[in-house]
Amino acid sequence: MPVLFSVILLIYEVDVQLTRIERLFEQVLIALFIIEYLLRAWLYNDAHKIILEHYEKAEYLNSPFRLGEVARLIFGQENRVCFYPVGSD
Repeated sequence: MPVLFSVILLIYEVDVQLTRIERLFEQVLIALFIIEYLLRAWLYNDAHKIILEHYEKAEYLNSPFRLGEVARLIFGQENRVCFYPVGSD
């Protein structure tokens, strides 16, 4: 349904300049699309498992959660997937 509204606004915008409310509505739709994309990326790979695992470990050990270290692990995992053929683990 949001896609349909977005397309209708796009077609409507060709002939008529959008009002402030219509522009705000369009920006909200774009924000929803971005959030959906990020959530799909979050759930598709194991990044959320790695983040939660390290966070829970830091909480259990009462040590600071180091996001940089976790980001490096996730980035390394993504690079492994990108640069090596499937099944060559």
